[in-house]
Amino acid sequence: MPRRSSKEEGQSHFDFDVIVIGAGTAGLTIARTLRYLSKGKVRVAMVEREAGKIGGDCLYTGCIPSKTLLATARLYHQIKHEAGGRGIRVEGASLDFAAALQHTRDLIGQIAEEDDSPAIFSAMGVELIWGEARFVDPHTIEVNSRTYTAEKFAITTGTRPALPDVPGLNKDELVTNENFLELKQLPRSLLIIGGGPLAAEFSQMFTRFGSKVTIVQHHGQILPREDAELATMLQHYLETEGVTVLTNATVERVEEQAGEKIITVKANGTLVQVRAEVVLAAIGRTPNIEALNLDAAGVELARENGRVKGIKIDARLRTSATHIWAAGDIAGPYYFTHVAEQEGRFVAQNILGGKQKRDYRALPWVTFTDPELAHLGLTETEARAAHGEVVVTRLIFSQIDRARTEGRTEGMLKLITTRGVGGSPLAVRLLGAHILGPAAGVLIHEFAVVMKNRLNPGLAALTIHAYPTFSLANRQALGKRFVISDDGA
Repeated sequence: MPRRSSKEEGQSHFDFDVIVIGAGTAGLTIARTLRYLSKGKVRVAMVEREAGKIGGDCLYTGCIPSKTLLATARLYHQIKHEAGGRGIRVEGASLDFAAALQHTRDLIGQIAEEDDSPAIFSAMGVELIWGEARFVDPHTIEVNSRTYTAEKFAITTGTRPALPDVPGLNKDELVTNENFLELKQLPRSLLIIGGGPLAAEFSQMFTRFGSKVTIVQHHGQILPREDAELATMLQHYLETEGVTVLTNATVERVEEQAGEKIITVKANGTLVQVRAEVVLAAIGRTPNIEALNLDAAGVELARENGRVKGIKIDARLRTSATHIWAAGDIAGPYYFTHVAEQEGRFVAQNILGGKQKRDYRALPWVTFTDPELAHLGLTETEARAAHGEVVVTRLIFSQIDRARTEGRTEGMLKLITTRGVGGSPLAVRLLGAHILGPAAGVLIHEFAVVMKNRLNPGLAALTIHAYPTFSLANRQALGKRFVISDDGA
């Protein structure tokens, strides 16, 4: 049974009201929100296995480092390939890979200190416990041989890279998003197993830095969750820059030869050999649950095709144990920082008696290649399967004046809408918006507001958009859909 602690009379007999296990985005949001909403009355502890280090995957191995290096790669590419066309002469530009990595580490440290330092959360009144948590019973955890009790728990332990099982592949030598900052030098050649967002972003980054990159994707297209038309367009852009993309492909075996890996790949039924100095794994995520001893807490796991995907939760993020919630990557199915933050807020509110339900109908996400690929709602294929006849509106970026002034004309904005009542603009609904182009991650949010609030997208078409901005692309596309004159802003 949970042990009682020497609290003042009238307080809970537990050590804490809430213990949050995991100090990534979801965990930090839960702890912060609980203290704020309760005006400091809820006693909160947060357990993190890496001593002195909070912020999670996004800060240390995910969003921040990858987007920082993508920006460096974009700038290097512009200097080498675009500056000359604008009359800018840059002689002898070269990449210092070690300095680029150090710049990234410095930025991580700066953000950790300013936004996510342990001192900030201690000052909020959150007690930080360093070590790995293990449930002893439904209300007790053990950390470093010491037990702590709580009335309620939130599990936010996240995920880690899944590793491929390939004959001859040394998993200790694999590069992942967790260790790529440890590279001592830029690899001459790189093979990426997987074809999702991480593979697309890293393939372009390393290609622009100067590596020879090959993607091996088991699916028929890269980014299989994206609209096929735009994913194919993006693949073409990557290939134009030098990335080799093998689809319908699997890695059969790996052999070492003179310090280089000889990788046998079966692509569309044909065996080919690829030479690479480094292999990077980007095949998905594995939940961090092994150490938790969830059976002792009565927490059930979520499974798919016999494989553990994470923790089973209901719409309000509650687990099978009614006093325990889960949020972020450990709850799935979307592994995004903005989802983890939203779920963290909902868990905190629901712990305090709220009834927030997670709703991903209007969830935007972005693949941060150059150009960016932004996703909202149904793809064209999904929309036709679900709704039959739909209206698809396309606008290519070469028709957007701001894109032309910036020299960023690659890509397309694509809207999928219902036909409306009798084919008229009345009662039209936005089913999906997909943007491949510069600033796509910014542009998508106007459509997210429309979809979230179930507005007729024609209302956005009637809104003045400043000229010349990338945002005018949204109005131009909507103008085509609703046949609105487009002779000005």
